[in-house]
Amino acid sequence: MINSQTPQGIPSTLQRSFTALMNACVIAVDDEIESKYCQQLTTEEKEYFFNQASLYLRRERNQTGYSTKYGWIHITAHGADFLAASCCHSDFGKERVGEVLKTIESVFKHLQEPLTHQEDRRLAVVILELLENKMLGDEELAEWLGNIKLPLTEVVDYQIQSNFNNFLAAIYFKLETEGQLSENLKIELLTDLKNY
Repeated sequence: MINSQTPQGIPSTLQRSFTALMNACVIAVDDEIESKYCQQLTTEEKEYFFNQASLYLRRERNQTGYSTKYGWIHITAHGADFLAASCCHSDFGKERVGEVLKTIESVFKHLQEPLTHQEDRRLAVVILELLENKMLGDEELAEWLGNIKLPLTEVVDYQIQSNFNNFLAAIYFKLETEGQLSENLKIELLTDLKNY
């Protein structure tokens, strides 16, 4: 469902979603050596973007993926792109990883309806970037996954659990394909996937 209109006649949801996507681009080019915009952001500006990346996903309650009127809105996917771009930035400190994990957990715990346009896979990219950049270790990830308990009381909860399983499977298959899946993480991922 699209939120109210902004003064310019653009749905506020669409504006928020594409602002998140643009923020992802700004953060990405600030860290590209070949870019003429490399390291153009001040420390304060980078801090602002890094903080906003987590806040966006925590606060956004609209989950529109596609609108017949406007096309792809991809609220959660663009938020995940923003968070992944922030995690990739060389100035994104390892001390922020806990906040990132809480944010992703929060997304799944606060879903009002299941994700329908592979947003769960875009959220998995955040984890994969943290692993690739050595900001998150396999043991830390396995421990975090082992502590996540999603409610399973309503029918929609089982659908959301399916989204979480897609998230786990995306992590599993990417790491397995690249030969980077440790035995402990493999066991944790497979245990979680087998339980549902």
